[in-house]
Amino acid sequence: MYTACGSLEDAQKLFDGLPCESVYPWNALLRGTVVSGKRRYIDVLKTYTEMRALGVELNVYSFSNVIKSFAGATAFLQGLKTHGLLIKNGLVDNYILRTSFIDKYFKCGKVMLACRVFEEIPERDIVVWGAMLAGFAHNRLQREVLEYVRWMVEEGVKLSSVVMTIVIPVIWEVCLRRLGQEFHAYVVKTKSYSKLVPVQSALIDMYCKCGGMISARQVFYGSKERNVVCWTALMAGYAVNGKLKQALRSTIWMQQEGFRPDVVTLATVLPVCAQLRALEQGKQIHAYALKHWFLPMYSKCGVFEYSRRLFDNMEQRNVISWTAMIDSYIENGYLCEALGVIRSMQLSKHRPDSVGIRRMLSVCGELNL
Repeated sequence: MYTACGSLEDAQKLFDGLPCESVYPWNALLRGTVVSGKRRYIDVLKTYTEMRALGVELNVYSFSNVIKSFAGATAFLQGLKTHGLLIKNGLVDNYILRTSFIDKYFKCGKVMLACRVFEEIPERDIVVWGAMLAGFAHNRLQREVLEYVRWMVEEGVKLSSVVMTIVIPVIWEVCLRRLGQEFHAYVVKTKSYSKLVPVQSALIDMYCKCGGMISARQVFYGSKERNVVCWTALMAGYAVNGKLKQALRSTIWMQQEGFRPDVVTLATVLPVCAQLRALEQGKQIHAYALKHWFLPMYSKCGVFEYSRRLFDNMEQRNVISWTAMIDSYIENGYLCEALGVIRSMQLSKHRPDSVGIRRMLSVCGELNL
């Protein structure tokens, strides 16, 4: 539980009070350290070394977590030593560990070693093939990706949605639009894949980057499950193909459908504003970013002073930035200060909108005014 919630310090304290003979608490600690995503390669190596020193009998899951950590840190030599240890202990034939080694060698840039491990696997399922395709794509070996897809189909292995999202971006990188259409036909034929947003957004992105905006729009408007990712992919496609006004209008259309632009959307549309010299729209997007991302981010991360300083240094404020600052004060329990911001807003040229008025009433109710 502690590791799943990201509290490794509490997990370590609990672990220290447990008997060290069993491998299961050690595996839980290893997994928690690996999935924390904070590049704790040294911590994993320290735990792994301690397990071996204490004579704890490592199992497949122990080694799997260790190998994942080595892959994330591109620790080639440590991974090679572990591979040798597994051969010595007779665990190298394990399916999970072989897949982990393929992933590790690819991430360390050792493509030939990854291929050798792959060739030693007698029965390959979709997970092993997917690891190979992802590894080739990671190393920008597009030709190998397409060759292995053909080989995979010839072996009778059905394509999965994960494989589709790996292969489709490779197709537009090599500009094989006809092959992309074949993959699109396969997606439509399987039906279940055609409803998956990652596959839809990959197809939209592929057609856009191959110059096929009509096909991209057909995929987009044919999707009933589209979300902000699909909108952003279409928006980026408009921008790449010189349809800048449509890209800018897409920000309005997506909000009319109830989708809120995320950071990627904003990063996509701001250069469009610059190219169109659309200063007013650019200001609105800037204000939106301040309200929904920067001011709330600093406030919710407990660095409220940054939030206040950012607001104070703004040369031009609008209703959105005023409301965002009021929200920051309220969320941090500074109700009197929030009331002060409300009064300052009333003295400025800006007047509260319906959201601002609700915040005012909320503060007045809390302060019994």
